[in-house]
Amino acid sequence: MRFNRVSIPKKSSGHQPGRASSKPNANPKPGASASGGAASGGGSGIGGARPDRGPVKAKTYVLASVSISTLLLLFFLFADRGLLQARRQKVQLQALQTEISKLAQETEALEDEVKKLQTDPAAAEKIAREELNLVGQGDVVLVLPPGWKEGVSTPSSAGSGPSKRTSAN
Repeated sequence: MRFNRVSIPKKSSGHQPGRASSKPNANPKPGASASGGAASGGGSGIGGARPDRGPVKAKTYVLASVSISTLLLLFFLFADRGLLQARRQKVQLQALQTEISKLAQETEALEDEVKKLQTDPAAAEKIAREELNLVGQGDVVLVLPPGWKEGVSTPSSAGSGPSKRTSAN
């Protein structure tokens, strides 16, 4: 469906101040004004009239829409506060929240240990023996040479019973 521009010629009562007079067009085009102005497309350029270029094609609207949509998409993806940056920040936030929860658990465990050390003498003695290498009165200290564990078999490495040797006679 195509629409044509329809204009009604204005009746003028003579010369209007501030307007240039122009000759009326002998063969007016359909849709052109009688004064040869903006809608005529063939005027002499007086009055800054723009020539009529016809209707805008649908391709032009589609191309403009796609171009603007692409630019907006790129802007929302790659801008400083775009979607990719928001995703990175969300991942970083989750990692920090995980770290905070681990540190909270560790803090709680350390607070429990402090309470035990303040109230239970056996816990303080255990720390003194294991971490500070202290001994109590009457304890016997055995000093073993380096590499002593290599010569000792543990129950898990010894197997289920004594090993039998077979000799060739």
